[in-house]
Amino acid sequence: MKRSRKVMFVSHCLINANSKAATSSKHKAYYEGIVEKILHNDVGIIQAPCPELLYGVDRPPMNKEFYDTPEYRNYCKEIIDSLIETYKIYSENNYQILGFVGIEGSPTCGVSMTHITVNGEPKKVKGKGVFIEELEKKCIEKGIDLKIKDQDDIDDLLKVIP
Repeated sequence: MKRSRKVMFVSHCLINANSKAATSSKHKAYYEGIVEKILHNDVGIIQAPCPELLYGVDRPPMNKEFYDTPEYRNYCKEIIDSLIETYKIYSENNYQILGFVGIEGSPTCGVSMTHITVNGEPKKVKGKGVFIEELEKKCIEKGIDLKIKDQDDIDDLLKVIP
């Protein structure tokens, strides 16, 4: 059987919702509909490691300022360096890399929205999570045109398939 030669990077919790903060997952195992949509389009899935697992599986939900530290950013950069190497391998072998799918509202992997603390209360606001900020910086630095979208905008990535 011939390979599709199409791949997409996805945030870890899209495939493994068990990695989300203890009370924040609305899915039992994975994001229903997203995975099926990717596979239905014959796209291979490259699951990014979850930087938040650094703080454990049963961690409480946190806002962006908790993760916005030099140490956490450096940890994200290590993960991103590995993803960039994977990107290069596929790219150099003529694979179509459709993009990276983040998680709307995530303090780490949010693309258009993230959670911050305002007046002591969590609030969902326009903005990027820490990991996505670092991923975009690295892509610019390396001259990589990686389209990055939240899970609800996955159709934007899939519509470029010939």
